[in-house]
Amino acid sequence: MKIDEIDGTIYCRFEESVNANVCSDVAHVLAEQIESALARTPGIKVVFDMNGTRYISSAFLRLCVLYHKKVGKENFRCENVSDDVQSVFLSTGLDGILVEKR
Repeated sequence: MKIDEIDGTIYCRFEESVNANVCSDVAHVLAEQIESALARTPGIKVVFDMNGTRYISSAFLRLCVLYHKKVGKENFRCENVSDDVQSVFLSTGLDGILVEKR
């Protein structure tokens, strides 16, 4: 995972496969980066960039929901979502809530 803060938005770029192990490894880093950014800039936007990601686990869905709630629905989105990942969001009913419209 790579995290960049650009113009009031935190971009989190994920690997090809975001399974439970990956989520466990990145959860602390995400929390630290996003909490720090929120303290500096209330209302900061968070974007999970899924470009190149072909698999997500339920652990990743939990991270999405967590940060969607933490920063607010207007400040969180997943973008560049592949068809494979989109189908997971769709099957859970989270597509309209978390994923940027194509």
